[in-house]
Amino acid sequence: MEIKKKIILRPVGGLCNRLRALDSFFEICKKYNFDLEVLWTTDVTLNSTFDSLFDPISFNDIKVTIINCPDGFPERNLVKIGKSSAGDFAIDLNKISNPVKNYIKKLITTKNLSLEHRKILAEIKKLGFNAVIRNENLDKVYLQNSSLETNIRVLDQNFIDRITPIISDAVNNSNKLYINCCYRVAELKSNYDYLRPIDSIGNKINSISENFGENMIGLHVRRTDHVASKAISSNDKFKKVVDAEIENNADVKFYLSTDDPVFKDDFIKAYPNKIITNDVNSYDRNNSLAIQDAVVDLFCLSKTNKIYGSHQSSFSQTAADLGGKKEIIV
Repeated sequence: MEIKKKIILRPVGGLCNRLRALDSFFEICKKYNFDLEVLWTTDVTLNSTFDSLFDPISFNDIKVTIINCPDGFPERNLVKIGKSSAGDFAIDLNKISNPVKNYIKKLITTKNLSLEHRKILAEIKKLGFNAVIRNENLDKVYLQNSSLETNIRVLDQNFIDRITPIISDAVNNSNKLYINCCYRVAELKSNYDYLRPIDSIGNKINSISENFGENMIGLHVRRTDHVASKAISSNDKFKKVVDAEIENNADVKFYLSTDDPVFKDDFIKAYPNKIITNDVNSYDRNNSLAIQDAVVDLFCLSKTNKIYGSHQSSFSQTAADLGGKKEIIV
């Protein structure tokens, strides 16, 4: 009987980091005939379940299961002992005192987990070290020979070139893998055409974008905690872009998506009757309504004629990829 192969993926980070990782492993699973089980955690980086954002995803050639999971699952519930091929684990229980050992075991108790989550945890615990790939080790590979100025697509391609043999080796030597990841590890092939927002979000996207025409340009201005975007894609650069577009075409309008409400208000005042935005409920990723608004922004941007995006922003990149549109980094 054929052994069914499976990748257990925990996509981590914000919305578009997770979507990029998901898309990558869809392609990997198709290529190597693996099923994909996705552990979608709700946490401060994205406090929203998958099914409160998107319809179920299905493919003809692979089975995809998406399971909503509590914050920190499964790492918080795993005893980290010894050394893996990717690097040292945090704790060696054989080298610490019994009181500390008992405290750690109490921290990682599974008593509050559902039966489904306990079964998943048991599966992961049985995996050998070589069947586990952790994002903290992928970080080192992704940032290798990079700088603040490196374009995100260059970063991605360099990373894919380096990580492909590692992924290939893993899937060829294990029937089951556990991976947590925030990166694109395979080239985009589908433009996310399988990704459909739930009706309530989709209706909002349609109500905003239904009158978009060829004169609508997208602006994604990433601020807050994104150092590279703020340093390279400055406010002044975005203003110069808008000024140039207006000078070229007096009828042009802009759909603006940003995580900075002050910038948003200033921009609307600076360009009256030119800026269209989503009526955002919150900018806090720990707020589920903010994540729904992010999905609205993402899809509305994808429906513009072209997108001026922020440097090293996965959101700008994903919006462009989603719509198959030209992305210009400001």
